[in-house]
Amino acid sequence: MSGKTTVFNALTGAGAKVEISGGFKVTANMASIPVPDDRLDYLAGLYKPKSVVPAKVNMVDVAGLVTEGKRELDERYISYLKNTDALAVVLKYFTAGIEDGLHPEEDFRRIVEEFILSDLSVVENRLKKLKKGRDTKETDFLLRCKECLEGEKPLNSISFSLEETNFVRGFAFLSAKPVFVILNIDESSDRDKVEAVLRGFRDAGIEAVSMYGKLEMDIMEVEEKERKEYLEEFGIGELGKDKVLRAAYNTLNLISFFTAGEKEVRAWEVKRGATAVEAAGRIHTDMERGFIKAKVVSFSDLKVCGSMGEAKKRGLVRMEGRDYIVKDGDIVEIFFNV
Repeated sequence: MSGKTTVFNALTGAGAKVEISGGFKVTANMASIPVPDDRLDYLAGLYKPKSVVPAKVNMVDVAGLVTEGKRELDERYISYLKNTDALAVVLKYFTAGIEDGLHPEEDFRRIVEEFILSDLSVVENRLKKLKKGRDTKETDFLLRCKECLEGEKPLNSISFSLEETNFVRGFAFLSAKPVFVILNIDESSDRDKVEAVLRGFRDAGIEAVSMYGKLEMDIMEVEEKERKEYLEEFGIGELGKDKVLRAAYNTLNLISFFTAGEKEVRAWEVKRGATAVEAAGRIHTDMERGFIKAKVVSFSDLKVCGSMGEAKKRGLVRMEGRDYIVKDGDIVEIFFNV
């Protein structure tokens, strides 16, 4: 077992338990993890709002059908995975067990193969249904996917056009989803070997981080003021949770922008490259529909100035149109009319 639920508990503090029924976990564990951000803390100190709302990453812990030690993809298992934006693959790497055949790279390859086979089955079934009708753009798209999958390559290795991307989204192919690796380690793990494994994944273009799953799960159960002592005692410089959240942001190509005022200071996650009008829609659909303009100041400029008033005096507060590309750390106020 890779320890997915242990890692999930270490990340969320949810205290989830694995429930098995007929070899299959009945329900998925779900939780939202607030994204720690020093910039949000600074803005809260500046505006002293009634509420502070961090950006969040929603995580789902799912397990598959287990038969004689081998997990096979099950429709119920697949349905959970299809509803995700990215897949975090948890791989066990305890140094004490390496001699027993622990090879995270090989485990990862097998998991990707399962995704490929699942997607190939979907493609072939859909092509059979389309065969009776006339040739379509969907058929061309599926044939391209079939060629890729039969070549044992995941669909995230293909560059899709905008129209094809809509098809991908509709099918929710597993191998088309962005993937990152969480290497679950323990106190026996050799850090040099761990870094070598992580480097191998990164060299292959896969975001990869390590965390002490069991140890960090236990630390989550103690008082927050005592956690720092435990981290120092075990030589953990940074919580795995923070590394995983950063990996999730990078894999999903996300940035954070902020809205700030006396009522609320809030961080919003949005895709890198999003426009001002798309960011407005992230806040509320009315803002997107009735977008007029956006007042923007970068966090770094506001921090240097110490106040929004001073930032205005220095000409660092800008009015931007709907096509402005929102930057990480932007503080945005949307003007709209509906």
